[in-house]
Amino acid sequence: MNESNIGGLRHINVYSLPRSGTNLFAAINHAHPEIFSINVGGGRYPIAFSWHDLLKKSIVVNGEINKKRNQIRYILRDELKFGFVGKRVTYFPQFLFKVISFFRSNDAIIILLRNPYAIASSMHKYYTKKGTHKKWNMENELNIELFLKNYFNLIFSANRVKKKVLFLSIDEFISNPNVIKKYYDFLGTNFIEYSGYQELKCQCGEKFNVKENSVYCKTCGPIEGPGGLNLGIKIDTQRLRDISFLPVRSKMLIRSYLFKKFGEITDEIFCMDGRLNVHPLLASIDNP
Repeated sequence: MNESNIGGLRHINVYSLPRSGTNLFAAINHAHPEIFSINVGGGRYPIAFSWHDLLKKSIVVNGEINKKRNQIRYILRDELKFGFVGKRVTYFPQFLFKVISFFRSNDAIIILLRNPYAIASSMHKYYTKKGTHKKWNMENELNIELFLKNYFNLIFSANRVKKKVLFLSIDEFISNPNVIKKYYDFLGTNFIEYSGYQELKCQCGEKFNVKENSVYCKTCGPIEGPGGLNLGIKIDTQRLRDISFLPVRSKMLIRSYLFKKFGEITDEIFCMDGRLNVHPLLASIDNP
């Protein structure tokens, strides 16, 4: 690939809420030889006009890029549904990206979901530990309402898009080979089975090594992950399903809002153990 044909690459546009595993999803995809994942700053800077721009925005940052340019067919952008972290701001690149996307009918749209109890738990954990992102305080009922409003908008946004959309649960993606294969079939690319679903790999294919709290690749050198993602961790579905930081009252309040929207199948879709079942969720969307 060279500067002149970057516009011919197919886009994988991932829409999600914060704390949904989008950085993990993008990092896993980046290990596929045909996919180049870029960090778009929470959806604020989604545009890349050249290979040089791609390198600057690489989801995995290191001193040397060993991925073969002529193999790359896709650019993946994560966390395009940015919000819920403060005042709503529209950046010009966001507007430009929407205009460009309108005319790109062949791009893939992924709705990446995580169990809402697990997201809320992760948000509340971040708020209590960092003291920032006040809207992530899940002891505040107004914040819970705002969170679920964003969550519902994301789920039902597919009905307003005239393009092919794939719903994915992040914990199913890393634990179910059938879901992984379905994703690659959706893209129209080869399913490459590698251990990157248990432990992250560099874009050159090497495993990451951890030494003295630093992550590095023996081929590419020191590695920096996106959004505080620890690239040296073992991928674990239990981490994605953790709801232990969510206060009991907040959990019950979230369930009451979910029940109003989805009725008797609420607990089948949004399990109280942190799992999310996409199949019954899609059925409920198709047959409201």
